[in-house]
Amino acid sequence: MRRVGDVHRRARNLGLLPFGVSALLALALGLAARLDAVMAWLVAVNVVTFVTYAGDKASAGAGTLRVPEWSLLGLALVGGSPAAVLAMLLLRHKTAKPSFLGRFVVVIVVQSLAIAAWLALRR
Repeated sequence: MRRVGDVHRRARNLGLLPFGVSALLALALGLAARLDAVMAWLVAVNVVTFVTYAGDKASAGAGTLRVPEWSLLGLALVGGSPAAVLAMLLLRHKTAKPSFLGRFVVVIVVQSLAIAAWLALRR
């Protein structure tokens, strides 16, 4: 019999997995495709983000273990927001949950401000 703590631990571990996969994929892209580190990271994290959102959508329909929302939002925050938006629109995933959408908008605003600051500092 599974205890509640075991389920939460498995969910936490599942939530961390996409970040590790993104790092390994970025490393492989950097070595094999000779992409610079930033480009390799952005390609990797966007691929993993889309696959993670799709997997969570499938899990929601099947009633199996879900990817924690902090992981979905975290992937968007660290560069996967284009894939997150695409997955949300194409798969209609998390589009009807106001609490998630509000936090997602905060992620987009933070990214926009960070990019604007970076561009301003480059001058």
